[in-house]
Amino acid sequence: MPEMNGWEVARKLRENLEWRKIPIIFISAIGDRTSKIASVELAEEFIEKPFDMKDLKIKIDEILKK
Repeated sequence: MPEMNGWEVARKLRENLEWRKIPIIFISAIGDRTSKIASVELAEEFIEKPFDMKDLKIKIDEILKK
């Protein structure tokens, strides 16, 4: 993303009262421990690439049920 990274976008969403409940799933090829911990604090889920589309759908369904 040219102007902001995913963490910055997530922070902006969480700061806005109207948008803070939008579910966020991070999908990244960077799966180091720091990325996962930071992402969990800002998002509902962190998925490391490569990933299975079926698993993604399951995670989305679980999040939307909440």
